[in-house]
Amino acid sequence: MSNYITVTGNLARAIDIRTDENGKPYTFARILVSDRIYDKQTDTWTDGPTIGYDFALFGNEALALAHAAQHGSIRLTVTGRYRVSEWEGNDGTKRIKHEIKNAEAAVSLTFQTVTVTRGTPDTAPEESSAPQQAQTADTNTPPADAWQQPDPWQH
Repeated sequence: MSNYITVTGNLARAIDIRTDENGKPYTFARILVSDRIYDKQTDTWTDGPTIGYDFALFGNEALALAHAAQHGSIRLTVTGRYRVSEWEGNDGTKRIKHEIKNAEAAVSLTFQTVTVTRGTPDTAPEESSAPQQAQTADTNTPPADAWQQPDPWQH
């Protein structure tokens, strides 16, 4: 039985595109996630521990992520099979690695804007004849009136 997970967080570092022996692109990436925790006793919210999740993307997904991330750190949602590896480091400390296997990544719309241009499945973002944009305007804090917007579903 496999455990599936979906996490949303910030890309930890710039994307480094590699190619396999057949010339196909791939990348390894890490997303950092910090949950907000509510303390009933103090009536306050605090940041929980930051957890890094490693994942891999292949082919055009890897190229699209690299293209989107060229504008800076972006917020992503990543889903796939969850795996935890534990081992003892050279210094004797316990190490834990969180991985998302068979990952699928999407740019989150929280605190950033995104422009999407469709390409063909066999065309990398830089190679498409259409202008490819996956630009993000990263703001780590929502606008002051973010929670005061009218509900578009109510008439």
